[in-house]
Amino acid sequence: MRRRSILLAVCLILSSALLPLSCASGEQRYSVTYLDVFDTVTEFSAYCGSRKAFDAAAEAVHAELLRLHRLCDIYHSYEGQTNLFSVNQSAADEKLSLDADLMKILEYGKRFYGLSGGKLNIAMGSLISLWHDCMEQGDHAVLPSEDDLSAASGHIGFDAVSMDGRSVSRSDRDVRFDVGAIAKGYAAESAAAAARSSGLKDFSLNIGGNVLVSGKKPTGNWVIGVQDPDGGIFTKLYLTDISAVTSGDYQRFVVIDGVRYHHIIDPDTRHPADGFRSVTVVCPDSFAADALSTSLFCMPVESGKKLASQFGAEVLWILPDGSAVRTDGFSKYEE
Repeated sequence: MRRRSILLAVCLILSSALLPLSCASGEQRYSVTYLDVFDTVTEFSAYCGSRKAFDAAAEAVHAELLRLHRLCDIYHSYEGQTNLFSVNQSAADEKLSLDADLMKILEYGKRFYGLSGGKLNIAMGSLISLWHDCMEQGDHAVLPSEDDLSAASGHIGFDAVSMDGRSVSRSDRDVRFDVGAIAKGYAAESAAAAARSSGLKDFSLNIGGNVLVSGKKPTGNWVIGVQDPDGGIFTKLYLTDISAVTSGDYQRFVVIDGVRYHHIIDPDTRHPADGFRSVTVVCPDSFAADALSTSLFCMPVESGKKLASQFGAEVLWILPDGSAVRTDGFSKYEE
């Protein structure tokens, strides 16, 4: 199964509860889908008084998402811009001056590297790329060799990274950044700010399963479906002014000899984490929700609960046997 079709299916499931409804106030639901940001399917929906008002806000949202996508892109360069591709291609000890937003993302990643005991590591691009290349092969995928994984694991972490103000350098050129675990959360918050600046207050933004909702629908809270890893909806969340982010082993994966290998890599084992089928985080801050969902996927439940509590987040873990564990306050979003 190709990555785009998987992500499209996930996006449609997560947004399936966001149905258009008639509104006595005169506001209508408008929606647009983008396929050119963060290598995923993005849907922006809003209730407002006119198509013109929605289109103006959607244009601002798209422009902000596209700007941040280019900053975080590790595969392409853009004229006149120093992005993560530029950083990863730079020479050892070469100091680069970065955009303030990109610097915030890197600094947040470093913070979570410490908070998670290294389980969220945006500086392990060399290791992630081996698994990424494997999954891109589809039906003809071959597992990365243990020798290659071992060699890559010698070039991960922040020991070789220096951050000073808005500049960054690496003493080890093979230490490479990949901010896929946190960038969509930052982008969601930034794009939501653009939507509000354009006059919208009741909207939802779904960046490949990273969902941020603002305000309400005319009939009440936004309703978000959490996918059952084996198909269908596991539970529904009733949300307003908050974010919900899910990390799961069913979102990006490849099957080799009957075994599923997914994209969430535990830096300690160098292999996909196998403790959970999915982790869903509900949190006021989408940036934190994104970082937490990946961190907690690679951590024991009790450690994850302690970390989540630092951000006022509630969490749902779905285990390999299909059972679930919730933080004490998670169920309030299901009622």
